[in-house]
Amino acid sequence: MTEIPGSSARIPLVALSDVVAFPCTDLELEIRDPRQRSLVRHVIERDREGWVGLVLLKPSWVRSESEAAEIFSAGTAGRVMEVEIFADGRASLRVHGEYRFELEREVGGEPYRQGLVHPIEEPRFDDRDAAVKVVREGIVAFARTLAEGGETSVPFGPERVEALCRVPFEELVNQLAQELDLPVLRKLELLTETILDRALSILQILEGRKRVADLLRPYRHLAARSPLN
Repeated sequence: MTEIPGSSARIPLVALSDVVAFPCTDLELEIRDPRQRSLVRHVIERDREGWVGLVLLKPSWVRSESEAAEIFSAGTAGRVMEVEIFADGRASLRVHGEYRFELEREVGGEPYRQGLVHPIEEPRFDDRDAAVKVVREGIVAFARTLAEGGETSVPFGPERVEALCRVPFEELVNQLAQELDLPVLRKLELLTETILDRALSILQILEGRKRVADLLRPYRHLAARSPLN
């Protein structure tokens, strides 16, 4: 895990409409908005470390008309690892999430959004710790069962599960949080939790999906015969 700043940091902000980014994950972004294009120039020309803050736009039913571009305060700071600029001005970025933060306030001075963010330091986990091993084994067991059963409730197959088995605990939890098909506000809720609480939430989600799959399994033959009904 990257060492996070000890105090608040000022970084450019990328507001996303339907994606929540997590630490230890990669996110591909396509930049179209002219104001965000100046952010790309900032990353390339002025910020050698390439920091950006990934935040979620509030949905229309949460904000008022006067708050058309309001964002949630929880976010993830990431480093821009790759940049590709196209002839029409669009840009493609690959951002690697490093740490989560709480937005203290937005600051002006540039065409793109910027924020003063307070890093949230996470506890470090030893994968050999008994409690961590129990939670990890439960997550992997449910994910493996669902993937091997071809359940559509998980967006990955057995190969992906086996790859996740080999990564550290924090990375396993965050990558599953990123990949699971969940409402965006539920993902934001996961982001605000500590790593251990997030792991327990994912464990509950997978356990619930396995329970539903077990209940529906005796009726699958009916779905296969549905064209005959």
